[in-house]
Order: sequence, then structure tokens, then C-alpha cells
Amino acid sequence: MKTIIKGLEQQIKNFNKAIKYLDQCGEFDFDYYKKVHHIAGTDTQKFDLSEMWSDAKLVLSSPGHPGGVESLREITRNSLLTGISEAQKLLEVMKKI
Repeated sequence: MKTIIKGLEQQIKNFNKAIKYLDQCGEFDFDYYKKVHHIAGTDTQKFDLSEMWSDAKLVLSSPGHPGGVESLREITRNSLLTGISEAQKLLEVMKKI
């Protein structure tokens, strides 16, 4: 149980570090994108990241949505925030057991 709790706490820390890095990087490029996933500790393969990057280049902008690879930055950030939220909920349950 302690191992699971420590793992969740580490995941939350990693995701927070990844968000901080994502927010601080300048022009979003593929190297930044790979680094964000590395910092977060996701097990997403480079091929998959490359596919998502290529697909994101085709996304058109719309009101309130940046489009292009900036949309991928936004999606990645939102996914990390969701991951943090879900890990915190699970952590709270685990600590009560």
C-alpha cells in the first residue's frame, strides 16, 4: 500500500513538473513535446508522439482554440491536469484504507 501511495505522489510531482516546463518553454516544438512526456514519466512511445505531433499540425484554429501544435500543447496541459486530479482522488482513497 505504501508503495502505491508513494508512486501516486511521485506521479503528481512529475505531472506538476511537466506542466511547469510546458508553461515555461517558448515556441513549442517537437523536442519540447518529447521532454514534457519524459518529465511526466508517461510511457508514450516516440512514434506515437510523432504521430500526434503530425496530426496536430493539421488542426485549424477557431475562437478560443489555438490550432496547430499549440492545440497539442493545450491538450497535453489539460491531460496532465486531469491526471493530477484523478491521482489526487485516488491518493485520498488510498490514504483512508
